[in-house]
Amino acid sequence: MPALTGRQPLILAPPQVEGFIGDEELGASLEGADLVVIPAGVPRKPGMTRDDLFNINAGIVKNLVTAIAKHAPKVSRRRLWVAACL
Repeated sequence: MPALTGRQPLILAPPQVEGFIGDEELGASLEGADLVVIPAGVPRKPGMTRDDLFNINAGIVKNLVTAIAKHAPKVSRRRLWVAACL
């Protein structure tokens, strides 16, 4: 890539990627994490009020934050970003 010629790479090692599915694997997916980003929640559906959307997404975030506190104690408030649709 010509635009990157002569620049230091931002990632010094290839990333390690693993897949996890469902609540039963949530703890394993968080083990050893230093940073957690929660990128989204449930999208608003026709007929859904903002209160409905907030309550659903707040429940999702609550479950994730509880699991983060239990399984990833190194993650502080400064290292947890919630960009959910609240």
